[in-house]
Amino acid sequence: MPCKATLLVYSRFFVFLACGFCCINVFSEAINPKVVSVLLDSGEVINGEQLSETSEELVIKTDYGQIRVEKERISQISYQSKLLPTKRKQRNLPQKNKQLIDIWFDPTGYTLDEGEFYFSVLSWGYGYTDKLQFTTAWYKYFDGDLNIRTKYQVFERGSFSSQQAFAVGVHLHTGSLPDKYDVKTFDRIEKGYYSPEQDKFVDEERTVMATEWVRVGSEKEQGYFYEGSGSKFWGEAFAAYTWSLKRKSGGRMNITLGASGIYYPDEDMMPRVYAAVEMDLHEHIKVLGEVFYDPYYRPLYHHTEDDIDMPVFLDLGFMTNKLFGLKDLWLGIHFQQPVISGFYRF
Repeated sequence: MPCKATLLVYSRFFVFLACGFCCINVFSEAINPKVVSVLLDSGEVINGEQLSETSEELVIKTDYGQIRVEKERISQISYQSKLLPTKRKQRNLPQKNKQLIDIWFDPTGYTLDEGEFYFSVLSWGYGYTDKLQFTTAWYKYFDGDLNIRTKYQVFERGSFSSQQAFAVGVHLHTGSLPDKYDVKTFDRIEKGYYSPEQDKFVDEERTVMATEWVRVGSEKEQGYFYEGSGSKFWGEAFAAYTWSLKRKSGGRMNITLGASGIYYPDEDMMPRVYAAVEMDLHEHIKVLGEVFYDPYYRPLYHHTEDDIDMPVFLDLGFMTNKLFGLKDLWLGIHFQQPVISGFYRF
């Protein structure tokens, strides 16, 4: 039979409750104190859900990933639950910012939390578990492409100061064309042309050599390439490793190395290799930089039809969650297309 109890005394090990005309002594573990606030000897505070405990360390699930904290570095532990009052006020430190699942178009080693929704400028998704997420590029729907991107985190390990995460995945498409381009040289039939030798317009056909950027998967008709909407099944496979480090001034710095490859029927494999850095300059500002190799990428600033000798590109930008007062809404700009970026996690 339920009874309303008043909390008299509590500690890490015992809880004393007054219920009617009697007092009850309960082990703290019986009320499942999963929420923990850990004060380190450095003055930093870690808040999260305690997953396990050994004689040497605590394993805590935080907003920025699962971490291991050595007990020798802990100066104070505060447990919380619905039955226990909070012993100390939580501080919103830069470390509470969630880890990015993508650096613009390229994945990181992190995934969404279980039950978390994600909506960005070009995609939306859901965290099925802490290690498995599903996203989709909604802008491809307009080309009749019902696509799904599956990402699985193989491992996430390390301590609060240094973490490593590795993830793999595939992105499957039922239509449209890849956002990839190639320089092609081909014969084109021109109907009517101006002749400098005759200084007049000649109304007849001739074959000329043409060179231009062509979107991969385009079809050639009468000497011209047409993109169309695409109707072939194609896909992309990727892998990403992220090394996350705590900065002395607060926040984190993440270094990501990754690679991907796109397969489209009757086309060569399209590789992409990248290295990216993400840094918390402030609780509300992230700076991102990336270098990537992609022989099928056409930059926004490349206006000629010539091929690019060295297909290595640089991207730089920033993001902030200060514009509309929502800590999980991040907006920003960067150098490469589509220039504007943003996402909301809830």
